[in-house]
Amino acid sequence: MKYRLLLVFAIACLITGVSSAGTDFGWSWGRNDFGQLGDSTTATNWSPELIWNFYDINDVTAGEFHSLALQGDGTVWAWGLNSSGQLGDSTNTQKLIPVQTHDIYGVMAIAAGSYHSLALRDDGTVWAWGRNAMYQLGDGTPLNRWEPVQTHLISDITAISSFYCTSLALKSDGTVWAWGNNGDGQYGDGTINTDNEPVQTHLITDAVAVSSGFDHSMALLADSTVWAWGSNDYGELGLGDTSPRLEPVQVPTLTNVVSISAGFDISYALDANGIVWAWGKNLAGELGDGTYTDRWEPVQVHNLTDIVAIDAGSHLGIALDTGGNVYTWGWNYMGGIGSGDSLTVNYPEPFQTELTTCSAVSCTWHVLVLGGELGIEEFGGTSSSGNLILTAYPNPGFGVISFMYSGTTSNNAVDIQIMDITGRVVETVDVEDWQPEETLRWNTGENPPGIYFAKLYSGGNTVIRRIILLN
Repeated sequence: MKYRLLLVFAIACLITGVSSAGTDFGWSWGRNDFGQLGDSTTATNWSPELIWNFYDINDVTAGEFHSLALQGDGTVWAWGLNSSGQLGDSTNTQKLIPVQTHDIYGVMAIAAGSYHSLALRDDGTVWAWGRNAMYQLGDGTPLNRWEPVQTHLISDITAISSFYCTSLALKSDGTVWAWGNNGDGQYGDGTINTDNEPVQTHLITDAVAVSSGFDHSMALLADSTVWAWGSNDYGELGLGDTSPRLEPVQVPTLTNVVSISAGFDISYALDANGIVWAWGKNLAGELGDGTYTDRWEPVQVHNLTDIVAIDAGSHLGIALDTGGNVYTWGWNYMGGIGSGDSLTVNYPEPFQTELTTCSAVSCTWHVLVLGGELGIEEFGGTSSSGNLILTAYPNPGFGVISFMYSGTTSNNAVDIQIMDITGRVVETVDVEDWQPEETLRWNTGENPPGIYFAKLYSGGNTVIRRIILLN
């Protein structure tokens, strides 16, 4: 996530009418003990909350305890745990909202492992930063890096992937390259030897996508077949057994596949008909087939159609359909499902979240979603959540912004805060005895022009309204 660019640039785009290729909205929920949700807190979110300092973002990716975003200008933004320098901001201090990764530009793709990060530049080179004890940065050393360094030996790269301590790259000629941990044969080079620089995966010469899991790897070939290698303790290679493979083997029952994702002992594939297939560990229902039975071969995830994007996390799955609707399934540990349910309850079948019109999804123990609507409007009109509706006008506006809400609550207790783009509360509006259909006015005073959010809470419902403050 990388927004900020500077609030000044955000203001300029909004006031001058310059359009952005990315989105200004990101949502997160789930585990947040290191600030990986980017909402300026370390509190668990059981349902979607806004990511702060978020502007013109094209993609997001969740690491184990940190998060990355790719901005439209080719810069990388990061937040969360930073103990090994995985945020790339020249420090090892955790960040609760997105900060810009240093000295990396022209980025076209990002990937996050447990404690390290990867970026693919538009010149086909790969750059890495963070923990390097297992050589997951591929720079020939075991030294942690607090800023990006170039990965050795590879060029003409078109895609990257990482999940735990192994990194994968896809070259323009269709070959796959791996570095980092190889204790279970994740390289696919016929060995379990870990190298400090990238090595070529055997047998794969026409791949179009790669995905790195916890201790196994996957590739999608040009003929739409799926190949897998590495650990197979729970059948995550999809071969009908639990024997590991040190070289790639074709998953026999899958054809017509357009996307793949490897997670924590699980594997997903999306076919051209919009159907999701899953196999491997099913401890918490992360295969989405309505059971808790491990599957050694692909099974169809229930109740999902017209899917366009998938991601396999840590006992958690997520999918996006053609309408931008988001679905989650598996373990609800610390709110990973996003259902608002604070009980750690498994969801062995997909749950449809309240988000719509989203454009990208990613998950590990926490979830990141790009774009989407959830009671937020660009200008004028109303925003709603449950039976609570908030209206703001004029919007855009200046001087005085008026609010009106409607909807019954259990106790009529109302709280409203005004926050800037970083999530900082700039003012709490006096709401004592504020009744539905009555007008409440915010005197904007000395607040500079830019993006603000009015957050209204009442009766267990929260509604957020985007405000554009002009000069």
